[in-house]
Amino acid sequence: MPKLGNPRFQAARMTQAREFIGFTKRELARQCGLSEQSVSNYERDVGKPTDPVIANLAGRLNVPVSFFFNPIWKEQVGQVFWRAMRSDTLQSQKKTTQLLQWVIEAFDVLEGFVEFPDYRLPTVQTPEWYNLDEETIEEIAENARSHLGFGIHPIEDVTLALENIGIPVLALEIENPKQAGFAYFSRSLERPIIGVNTYRQSLARQRFSLAHELGHLLMHRGVTEADLKTSHKNKLIENQAHRFAAAFLFPRASFLREVHSCSLHEFAALKREWGISITAQIIRAKDLGLVSDEQSQSLWKQAAKKGYMSSLGEPWDDILPLERTRMLRRAVEAICAADSHLFDDLLRELPFPLHAMEEAFHHPLRALPANESVVKLRTISERDKMASKSVTAGEIDAEIYEHHNIVKLGR
Repeated sequence: MPKLGNPRFQAARMTQAREFIGFTKRELARQCGLSEQSVSNYERDVGKPTDPVIANLAGRLNVPVSFFFNPIWKEQVGQVFWRAMRSDTLQSQKKTTQLLQWVIEAFDVLEGFVEFPDYRLPTVQTPEWYNLDEETIEEIAENARSHLGFGIHPIEDVTLALENIGIPVLALEIENPKQAGFAYFSRSLERPIIGVNTYRQSLARQRFSLAHELGHLLMHRGVTEADLKTSHKNKLIENQAHRFAAAFLFPRASFLREVHSCSLHEFAALKREWGISITAQIIRAKDLGLVSDEQSQSLWKQAAKKGYMSSLGEPWDDILPLERTRMLRRAVEAICAADSHLFDDLLRELPFPLHAMEEAFHHPLRALPANESVVKLRTISERDKMASKSVTAGEIDAEIYEHHNIVKLGR
């Protein structure tokens, strides 16, 4: 069958847009007044749609027409670590996977404009993942904390800690609460990306999800797609990441020093300081031998009676604000404030759905008025004066290289 229509049309982009918006092929066909066979053919690259059909598809899928002409990226998202994968829905995963695909491509575009922090996650020599014991996991978490400079002290901002070692963090409002988080290592970017769901999530759950995904990156490099799809292996992998997350957020030495009564009241007080949930501390106390099986069961019953098992059910869950991502937003802000023409160039190189990019960047993709600039344009001499400045206020700072239109991000 000869291919008709616009030869520039990229079939895979149509699949991406459809899966992101959550349409089946049948639903898209009905929306566009096409046959389901035509939609299937377009996505299989059997025939090309005409320009009017492409415009119709773009409108229904809420993407710019140029999106369909954008060549397919050199890397397609493969194995993703999904937290709570067994109870997550395939449709929800597909939508998030497409957004992740576009973020990887967008990050590559941004690297043409800005310089991000280098990826500096330590390489850990560990046994094969299926041979990891509890003691080894505790040691991996302690070493990670040491590498990040936290020692045995609370981590004030897990998101910032990850971004400052070059890991982009996505905070997405995914209406499926079963999709708590994910981690993916991009070969083309040579760095991982971690995502966390912020929909009806508490600060403690957000931090635990981030630490959980960090555990996957450190411990599970040898895990295969088949392993993740095998129930008992997936359960072991997830339990290992849970143990790492608890040890990373509340290290063993600190937990043993600070916990005395193993009561819900004590765990609630420690929650404010360490940013880890009461229920996670019950498990931690059991894992470290501070409570017996019977005592643990009693604590769980007390927690359930108080409603701690429900979403946002623990003390302060509905009060404490979530951590904010900074890396991608600050990059866009710096480009926007530096030069409106440079910002226009960026938008032209991002032919993805605007609403999707705004969700990922946490930035309205439009130029800011001059009096709302978020960073100051520095000359080369000013940049040199700043070279020795240490930024310790818990923010990613931005320095603009005026002559080269480069933004350097660092702590």
